[in-house]
Amino acid sequence: MKHKMEMHGHSKVFKVDVGCASIPEVLAQRSREKPDRPALWHKDGEGEWVALCWKEYWDQVTWLAEAMGRYGLEPGDKVAVILPTSVEWELIDKAALCRGLVVVGIEPHMAWEYMVRVIEETRPRALFVADQAMAVKLSGTGQGVPLPLGEDVPEGQVRELLSSIKLAVCLERCYDLYEPFMDWATLEREMAGQTNAQNPFPVTADSPASYILTSGTTGLRRHRLHPGSVVVGGPIHSGGHGAL
Repeated sequence: MKHKMEMHGHSKVFKVDVGCASIPEVLAQRSREKPDRPALWHKDGEGEWVALCWKEYWDQVTWLAEAMGRYGLEPGDKVAVILPTSVEWELIDKAALCRGLVVVGIEPHMAWEYMVRVIEETRPRALFVADQAMAVKLSGTGQGVPLPLGEDVPEGQVRELLSSIKLAVCLERCYDLYEPFMDWATLEREMAGQTNAQNPFPVTADSPASYILTSGTTGLRRHRLHPGSVVVGGPIHSGGHGAL
């Protein structure tokens, strides 16, 4: 990895050359070169910090990316992620990038009306949620489970929004999910032994990498789509941190 410092006014800006054209190439290269080194740290079920090595990290990213492809997701499709900070959030994000998909992160504690409005505006083809309660809300079904819908967001609208979903996954292990949801463990079993972690996925530096919706508090809300080149080799301001 090469760094080049440039002066922009009174600010130092570092240009980063990672020697790869895309985010998947960066990850695949790292998994080959440093397979046993920690890729990230996360808390396990007991609340202890544990490391996920680069080989395990890339293996999990690739099976998830393969699953997205097998369920019919195509480059440019959007993936809504309604999760708290977690290792699964990270894996979903990088798997989507491997497929040229566009990640739409939705804060799970946001107002329900806003959450549904983001889904309406972005029209995702895949959806990931943390637990059965959220799956029930979004599927518009449930035996006696009230839906906290605002007056301007009728229940039928939720069902219509999800009619084009190709893949909907609940992280929590569940045995009584409503369509179109399945749980993470079931998806992982389906994909067992069906991936090839050695070959990077065919995306480029111009493939979508991030989709951001501004809040609209200072004017009209704006949609910003950033390609991989902004993340890989983008500017790192002095005192900041790189994306990878």
